[in-house]
Amino acid sequence: MPAIDEISVQVPPDIAQAYRQSSLEERQQLAMRIGAILRQNFSQPVEAYQQLQRSMDKLAAEAQQNGLTPEMLESILNDE
Repeated sequence: MPAIDEISVQVPPDIAQAYRQSSLEERQQLAMRIGAILRQNFSQPVEAYQQLQRSMDKLAAEAQQNGLTPEMLESILNDE
């Protein structure tokens, strides 16, 4: 079984009561489902950021190969 850590989540009172009254097996299954949902929601922004970083690195390398210097870039950005 993978390592786990405990977090607290605020829910409506009826949900909290139903959770407390559920069996250990039901709580374990629910914890796995909630973990999967959280993993999906939190991994997507990380993946998007990593893809953006890779794209920016690639563009920077191409710009340098084409002779763009930091000074030239600053000059372009300052010209409005």
